[in-house]
Amino acid sequence: MSRIRLALIDVDGTLFGPSGVPECAWEAAEQARRAGLHLSICTGRPGRGFALEYAKRLDPQGLHIFESGAVVVSGQGSAVRVLSLPAQAYARLLELSRKHGIPFEVYTAQGGFYREVSHPDLLQHEAMLGFAAEELPLDKVPGQVVRVQYVWRFSPAWEAARQEILEIPSVELHEATSPGMPGVGSAR
Repeated sequence: MSRIRLALIDVDGTLFGPSGVPECAWEAAEQARRAGLHLSICTGRPGRGFALEYAKRLDPQGLHIFESGAVVVSGQGSAVRVLSLPAQAYARLLELSRKHGIPFEVYTAQGGFYREVSHPDLLQHEAMLGFAAEELPLDKVPGQVVRVQYVWRFSPAWEAARQEILEIPSVELHEATSPGMPGVGSAR
């Protein structure tokens, strides 16, 4: 009979709730580790800030999945696998953000986190992640772009952008919410 040896744990809505990570989650994680189970983060969040802290606390020697699968990081924070977003797809996603006025974030394999504007929803998202984005023109982002994220509220502009995103080859749209930002959606 095979035994489960690894559990992948999502962050938003699973480990992280409306009041952060409850102490009972850490107690359960400790019990699982004592029973021989390995625990790894598997999230759309970047491998920095609070998400990396959670990974280190769950298993500092293990591997953790960040950026919706685009980056695998060791428990010490170094990238061991990276899948970049094609440049043409990135340019089109940025164009749609500007065209529809949807707040937009960019993440790189080197740990970069960027935005073009200081939108309140972007600033709230930064606070929830535990680190700030650098503000610069997003067509000048240094490094390999691994993920972009629209931070949106339901609106006709988002619906129009969403339809256009779905038509871009080599792009998968993942929509999510977080208990840390009620009423705000994210799409990566």
